[in-house]
Amino acid sequence: MPVKTIIARLSLLFAPLVIWQMVELFVLPVDLFTFRFWEALATQSVHLLPGPFYPNTYLEKYSAGDLAPRGPRRKLVRFHSDQYGQRNPPRGDQAYEIVIIGDSNIVGSHTDEPDTIRAEVESRCNCRVYAYGAGLWSNILSFLEDDRFEMSPPTYVVLEFRPGDFEQGNLHVYRPCAGSAFPNRTLVARLCDTVDSRLLHVLTAMGLQEHQTVLAYIDRFYKQPAYHFLHSRLGLTSRPDIGQTGVASPDKRASIERSKEALRSYRAALAERGSQLFLFVMPNHPAGEGSIPAWLSDLQEESFDVISINSSTTPPSTLSSWWMEEDSHWRQESIEFSAGLIWKEISAFSQKSNQPVTGVQ
Repeated sequence: MPVKTIIARLSLLFAPLVIWQMVELFVLPVDLFTFRFWEALATQSVHLLPGPFYPNTYLEKYSAGDLAPRGPRRKLVRFHSDQYGQRNPPRGDQAYEIVIIGDSNIVGSHTDEPDTIRAEVESRCNCRVYAYGAGLWSNILSFLEDDRFEMSPPTYVVLEFRPGDFEQGNLHVYRPCAGSAFPNRTLVARLCDTVDSRLLHVLTAMGLQEHQTVLAYIDRFYKQPAYHFLHSRLGLTSRPDIGQTGVASPDKRASIERSKEALRSYRAALAERGSQLFLFVMPNHPAGEGSIPAWLSDLQEESFDVISINSSTTPPSTLSSWWMEEDSHWRQESIEFSAGLIWKEISAFSQKSNQPVTGVQ
């Protein structure tokens, strides 16, 4: 059989797949095959993008919770990312008084834009608040490598984590460019990964000035949302244990000591910039009895400023209903309670230490 005939037949065979891929990427809505904004807009494989989400993107979507992704999509969630791929309203290069760093709870995985922890704290302090979050434990490593926050450091930094993260050693010591050792998709990976750096130079040399748009399309191609949608509808997708916050360590005491060392490194790095660190300790999922772990007292003895959600700080009714039923993230009432607690602690500290934040209760 002639080579031209083989090529022609192969082209006919793969043509429908190519056409479908073009339609999915360039014609259909980005969120058509997803149950929430996270799967539609989160970067997955292309680490050159500046943040955990596609930059400068706005999306309104009726969403389902991650505990019932095939259920009815009843909740309207509005999502807005800035030029750095973080979930914040685009404001340009501004300085911020407060930056809140954390996981998908800080992002607001199943939370409307006006109801996020960033918006709630901002409404209380009447100041500029920035959310720096993704589905990772060590987003603070990326934050500490981010030039814009080094040049214009915030007065206060709030780091959110859960007891499980701390006890399993999921917090890592800060060292410049240490983030390249982790599978994060934020600025640290872009700065430290030589492969990504070379790709960026190639794209620039090709004259692709809007390379972020190109990279977003490449990332969407890797994600194949239609395939995963069909896979899920056919019942072929196994559901992860969302209650797990990390891989259990065989030596809990050693893990706790590593986490303490990590927190010391964050505090030292922030102190050099004149920023004050607050630790915001969320309860584990699912909610337990709200007991106070022993290491929390150790942190307070080391003069860490700790804001902890536990039985001594939180009403039992709020603590017992901290998490949504249809989603593995916190309820709106929990966000509002936390925002009030965070601002109360920061406001009290600012009055005591003469580090004022413009705001009112």
